[in-house]
Amino acid sequence: MTAARTRVSRFRSSPMPKRTKKARRGSAMKGYGLFYFVAEAFRGLRANSLVNLLAVSTITMAMVIVGFFLIVFLNLQAAVDTLVTL
Repeated sequence: MTAARTRVSRFRSSPMPKRTKKARRGSAMKGYGLFYFVAEAFRGLRANSLVNLLAVSTITMAMVIVGFFLIVFLNLQAAVDTLVTL
């Protein structure tokens, strides 16, 4: 047997099975359902809790700043409207 004929992995002592075209077309993901992906998402959120906390706090601060300037803008607009009507 030659090396080109049997594909041997560096990590296994036995030859790897040759993949067919049918096996390459998404069959690796066939057995996973929605529950698997949701569980993986929560596992990732739990594993990277500091990064998630920083992201949520950054978004919260941005929304607070935008809300503050919106309130200031609306109050100034109302003040200008009352001055124009006088």
